[in-house]
Amino acid sequence: MNSINFQNDAPIIQKVYNFYLKLQPIIEQMPKKDKYITGQKIEQITLDLLEYLISATYTTKEKKSLYLNQAAIKLDLLKLLIRLAKDIKAISLKQYLLLEEILQEIGKMIGGWIRSLK
Repeated sequence: MNSINFQNDAPIIQKVYNFYLKLQPIIEQMPKKDKYITGQKIEQITLDLLEYLISATYTTKEKKSLYLNQAAIKLDLLKLLIRLAKDIKAISLKQYLLLEEILQEIGKMIGGWIRSLK
């Protein structure tokens, strides 16, 4: 299987990859009761988002919008869970703002990709 050159071919994949790298230590710092429920769910949805974006990169133009719409749904769910984690005090406001800023950028990138297909 060909590897993706994240920087040139799919900057959005690199952005989600970097988000995951920032997310991982934050999840590790969560209180135990939150880490194994909310934290693992956030982690899984981030990986699902990455999977949909990689699938969109490799698929035909006709199927790209399907994968990108699924990615947009995962992103919205991820934003909601990150906000929930802040509200239940599983993550700090500072951590929330860091993650939310990156998610906003990812959302713009997904939206732009979807618009480019129309």
